[in-house]
Formats: sequence, structure tokens, C-alpha cells
Amino acid sequence: MDSIYKEDNWFLYHYQKNLFMPNEFVEHIRMAVTEHNNDPKSVLVFSGGQTRMQAGPISEASSYYRISKLFPYNSTLNVFTEDYATDSFENLLFSICRFQQVTGQYPKRITVIGMYFKEKRFRELHAHALNLESLNYESPDLKLIDHNCLRQILGVVARHFQGKGQKEIPSEIGIPMLNLVRDMRI
Repeated sequence: MDSIYKEDNWFLYHYQKNLFMPNEFVEHIRMAVTEHNNDPKSVLVFSGGQTRMQAGPISEASSYYRISKLFPYNSTLNVFTEDYATDSFENLLFSICRFQQVTGQYPKRITVIGMYFKEKRFRELHAHALNLESLNYESPDLKLIDHNCLRQILGVVARHFQGKGQKEIPSEIGIPMLNLVRDMRI
């Protein structure tokens, strides 16, 4: 299990290195499994497409699912992957679609587990764009990542791309997140 915390075992962008990102990702996964175990009616959807060429045909979602099996599940019957999302909006939208695909209905309650600095984006932009009445957002309270340093790095990246005439940061400049879609009746 120790190997999941080693940066060499992850396909990280250069600006994600030396920030203990694997610890953050693993904590997201652990939180998702815990949330899923706490609600027997929940559906857990790991979201993320094939965003790293060097990873080959392995999606972020499938790699998260593989790691999640290291944690105790009450049941994996309601655990699915969504393997196409390339940015945070798609993570949310495609997870809702995946939920509908496997259950035949839309979720009554949605919980997103992600980086703390993405909460505002999810609540004010993504949820609004999808006309969601409410969205639960959780993030681990890890002291391992220097979030001020991470914010500065992301600011430099944003200025770099905006200086090249782009209005937005490309989707590959982001940090994967997980979606936990809950409250499904079987």
C-alpha cells in the first residue's frame, strides 16, 4: 500500500510534483469509499478520462477504482467508473449521466469530493450551469500540501496561458477529482 503514495507511481504534471499530491488523491479515494459505506443506498462514481498520454489507455477513474479496492468496502455492487471526463465540469456532468445510465434515474443528492480550492467553482459555476438545487462538496483537511504554494503555481500557469491569448486554462491543467453520487434507490 505504501507504493500508492510514491510520486513515481503517478502520472503527475511537473507543477504537481513535490506537493504530496498522491496523498491528497488517496485521501479523496478513501473519503469516497467511507461515504459510500456510510450510505447503503449510495452509488459511487469515480470520474476521469484518459488525460495522461504516458499512462496509456488507463483512465483516471479506473486508476482511482483500483486504488479504492485497497480500502474496505461494504459492497462494490454500486461502484462505477465514468471514463470520459477531461475537466471538472465534465466530471460532474458525466457522473450524473453515468448515474442515470446505471440506475435509470437522476440522483436526488450529489456529493463531490475534491480539492478545497475547487469548491467555489463547483457550487457557483458547475451546479448553476446544470441547474442543480444543491451540491454537497467535501475535501480532505490535509496539511501535507502547501496550498498557498499550489495556488501560486496555478496562478503562474493561468497567467502563462492567458498571456498566449487564451481566455481559459486548458482542461489538461487541472487536478483530477472524484464524484460521489449518492442516494440511489435500488
